[in-house]
Amino acid sequence: MELKSELIEQYRETIKERYQFKSIKKDENLPSFFTKEKTDELLYFFLDNLYPEVEKREALDAAFERLAGYVNHPKKIWGILGNLTAAIFKFGIQFPKAVVAGIETLKTHTEARNFEAKLLKAAEHRKLKSPITREDLLLCIADLEEEDIRTFLDSLQNLFLSIANTKMLEKTILILKDVATQMEKRKSTYGKEDIDAILLGVEILEKGNELMKQYSDSEKKEIVDFVAYNEMKFVKATKKLF
Repeated sequence: MELKSELIEQYRETIKERYQFKSIKKDENLPSFFTKEKTDELLYFFLDNLYPEVEKREALDAAFERLAGYVNHPKKIWGILGNLTAAIFKFGIQFPKAVVAGIETLKTHTEARNFEAKLLKAAEHRKLKSPITREDLLLCIADLEEEDIRTFLDSLQNLFLSIANTKMLEKTILILKDVATQMEKRKSTYGKEDIDAILLGVEILEKGNELMKQYSDSEKKEIVDFVAYNEMKFVKATKKLF
């Protein structure tokens, strides 16, 4: 666990560096409307929701383990709300799409954890020891298969595409809040951990909505494109080092 935590902390440091405004302000791919304040907002979204500090991520990991059942079996959500027809009547015809959008957004957490597991495996293969250095982390990233990196980066891009659709995201948030309310009414069936997991998922989606709702559709696309570009740029630069 110590090795994994150190790998994650080193990875957090690389995120801080590649989303520092002074480091990217001259990049021609940076959206022209991005200021230091806007860049910081994007950075904090990464660090608070995808790669939080060790203490917070333990709670996050436990919650997403609970959420896995709903992510992999969306019909469970329909069941909690009564049935699909009733849910559509209550939330509108976009209900199924909103549920899928929310699930796809939350799946990014799963892919992030898979990415970390592969980094740990690479570190163990190299017989790396604590304390992990920046070079150790970069070596592990360079060791990863292209397919594994692509899967992770695709999930990250999908996350930003999902939160960029703020109208759908707001619908998803309403649905999940209602799911939590219905679960509260049936505490004999659903435990506190399940309810807390749903609410934590809602919190992440709300932060994503808060981040993106201030932008126009064209600006959102520029942000999504820049994140995809910046992450791939980092990976390619790392691969070239070794």
